[in-house]
Amino acid sequence: MATCGQNWPGVIGCVNFAGDAGGKTTQVPSLWLYAENDLYWGAEPPKQWHKAHVAEFFPAPPVDTDRHRLLTVGGLLWSPSLNAWLKKHGP
Repeated sequence: MATCGQNWPGVIGCVNFAGDAGGKTTQVPSLWLYAENDLYWGAEPPKQWHKAHVAEFFPAPPVDTDRHRLLTVGGLLWSPSLNAWLKKHGP
């Protein structure tokens, strides 16, 4: 999210897979994907962080035994939301 906050020309959006609260200067649409029981952040902090951004939030159900692994093991959970978001915001 901090990288997305650089607002580089040509960037049309960002996808946040269990990142942190960085990127407060982001001005493009973003999609935030977090597992409900993320071991690093928990369920509530990501919901609070995303309210400060131009973001859509997808709370995934529990993933594996290490919930912070949403990107690597939870693809079937988040891919429909990502595909819909890309259709909405893509070129």
